[in-house]
Amino acid sequence: MSRFSCLAAWLGLTLGALPAYAATATSDLVYFGSHGTQTQGAPPPGGGNRPVAAGPPAGGQRPPQKPVDIYAARFDEATGQLTLLGPMAQLARPTWMTANPEKPIIYSDNEIGSGPADPGQVVAFKIDPASGGLSEINRVGAVGGGTTYVSFDPVTQTVFASNFNTGHVVAIPVKPDGSLGEASSSQLDYGKGPNRRQPGPHAHSVIIDPSHHFVLVPDMGADRVFVYKFDDATRTLSPAATPFAQFPPGTGPRHAVFSPNGRYLYVMTELTAEIHSFAWDAATGSLTPIQTFKTINKPPAGALTMDGAEVAISANGKFLYSSTRLDNSISVYAIDARNGHFAQIQHISSQGENPWSFTIDPSGHWMLVTDERSSLVAVLKIDPTSGKLTATGESIKVPHPVSATFISG
Repeated sequence: MSRFSCLAAWLGLTLGALPAYAATATSDLVYFGSHGTQTQGAPPPGGGNRPVAAGPPAGGQRPPQKPVDIYAARFDEATGQLTLLGPMAQLARPTWMTANPEKPIIYSDNEIGSGPADPGQVVAFKIDPASGGLSEINRVGAVGGGTTYVSFDPVTQTVFASNFNTGHVVAIPVKPDGSLGEASSSQLDYGKGPNRRQPGPHAHSVIIDPSHHFVLVPDMGADRVFVYKFDDATRTLSPAATPFAQFPPGTGPRHAVFSPNGRYLYVMTELTAEIHSFAWDAATGSLTPIQTFKTINKPPAGALTMDGAEVAISANGKFLYSSTRLDNSISVYAIDARNGHFAQIQHISSQGENPWSFTIDPSGHWMLVTDERSSLVAVLKIDPTSGKLTATGESIKVPHPVSATFISG
């Protein structure tokens, strides 16, 4: 596929250039990353803390971990109904996935490992569209330890992975057949914060900017969003001229999303549950602060962290969404297209406990919320005019779900 065709495909996925929502709505496959059972190292109730993996014992062999299932379901865009298909593959800790929009392939992290000598992994799976079954294509090392997030850029045919335990971010080439090559480049975040959960860098997520020339890494441990230049010819990462945007001490940047027009970046902090907005300069790769909003005004007495989790934006760029685990909530914000400012218009229940993340379906009419502690995936309906959410009562049970990834049918 040509670079232009690939860019068009990416723009269609990102900006919502999708078929009109009508009687022709299709049934999509959805895959769920999870923590498996709480005995597999999932965070304890009341927080997003995760254990830092210890290195392998003498002899270099790590005790085998009980595998965790990757579950699949069918989603009906016309009705919002989820139908569980069951477990489709197993990994030690498959918490986050990203889809290849051009091929029936999905890429998953494997959140294991302690560092370069004992790295986490990224795994490619081939999808059987009829059954939802997954068959492993190959897996590669992710350089750092505790691979917690993966994203795929179809334009440059690159998977990016962030490693929570060590702070490494890595670029992994995708071959023409969709399989993964060995890591082509990596960078190591640096810094620490005042919170007991910030002893060093914890790269929590990674996204590429709309120009495909910069990679941004919210780092929970360093209180920074790192900015790396990306050379798509060599698939090499290097620090940008302004290498990071500094956050207030103890905020803990977690996840981020660009506005569809590429002008603004919105970042959710984990420790303080705040959304920070920035103006993005794609020519220089620099961020200028605009606004900060606290998703919880009155935290419960004794709360050490606010547990901000996910942030996403509607395809038309009019509405912003966030989840906060401390109060089990989803918030909706209206965005002013003129300046990127946003204002809260709704704050509702996630329909369960510990909403680790959520995903908006390809039609833009539904949201799937992964309530990790409840082992529940809840469906919320999105009003495309107001952006507001309505509980549908529709849900399925998945063991401690963390993320949801759509495969359009």
